[in-house]
Amino acid sequence: MSHYLGIDVGSVSVKLCLVNNSGQVLRTDTEKVRTGPRAAVSELVSRVVADVGADDIAAAGVSGTGSSLIPAELGWTSYSNSLAIASGVLHYNRDARTIIQIGGQSSLIIELEDGLTRPWKVESNPLCAAGTGRFLEQQAYRLGISMDDFATLALSCTGVAPRIAARCSVFAKTDLIHLQQKGVTIEPMLYALCESVARMVGSFKKGPFATPIYVVGGVAANAAIVKAME
Repeated sequence: MSHYLGIDVGSVSVKLCLVNNSGQVLRTDTEKVRTGPRAAVSELVSRVVADVGADDIAAAGVSGTGSSLIPAELGWTSYSNSLAIASGVLHYNRDARTIIQIGGQSSLIIELEDGLTRPWKVESNPLCAAGTGRFLEQQAYRLGISMDDFATLALSCTGVAPRIAARCSVFAKTDLIHLQQKGVTIEPMLYALCESVARMVGSFKKGPFATPIYVVGGVAANAAIVKAME
């Protein structure tokens, strides 16, 4: 049986998906980018080859911010982020009208009218970490909070959270210092960071977001971010 690889090379991690001829997902895997994207890709591919064998992999497609680092001689097909994300969401959710992707160092909004049959619109963040997973990691580190505990603590916030700037990590750090000096507890500060990311992403486009809306990317696993987005 032929297998096909889909690989997304992000700034924080590389993701792999193995499917069969029918498009059924057989395996997913993730590797953190530590020494470099190529090393992470090699580690993922070596693991899947050890299981299914190299001869059974018919083709591979790659997307992501680091996809250009993949050697051309491998013959992998490169796809744009927006096409890969939209195709993946539409494969399972044909009714999708808006897709919000928040990754480690990039965020974008994909607006669809009729699946992929009509041109889709893409709005994205500027070339900085504001409003992304990296932004949240930076602020959590300054507060001494692990990302494993981030969502749980943020969701325990009661009342109105203070306002924190998301457009610049330096401004956010200043806001957090002022809040700490005022004696604000950690829970509202963490949820305030989630709201700041939600405001940042919401500012990418004008007007209402067409529904249904799907949120994807690593930050979508943060329940507090999802609540703030809603």
